[in-house]
Amino acid sequence: MGWEEVVKAVAGTSDKVMRLLFDRREADAPITEGVIKAASGNRESGREVVMLLLDRGGADVLITEEVVKAAAGNELSGHQLVSLFPEH
Repeated sequence: MGWEEVVKAVAGTSDKVMRLLFDRREADAPITEGVIKAASGNRESGREVVMLLLDRGGADVLITEEVVKAAAGNELSGHQLVSLFPEH
């Protein structure tokens, strides 16, 4: 399992676990489209995880149509998630 898969798996858990990963291995933790999609689909902590990823990745975080679809499909916080994404 590569680092992207690990980060995707963590993105589906909680912002606390994601913060721990970044605190320990930030340089190794890529913020890819797949990671943002995984976080956007996180029903329990998606908003918090996406906010953390956007904060850590800044302008380098790529928000694609697939990411927006994943966020919009989140039944609990889809609207809040989509509103976090910068206009593109």
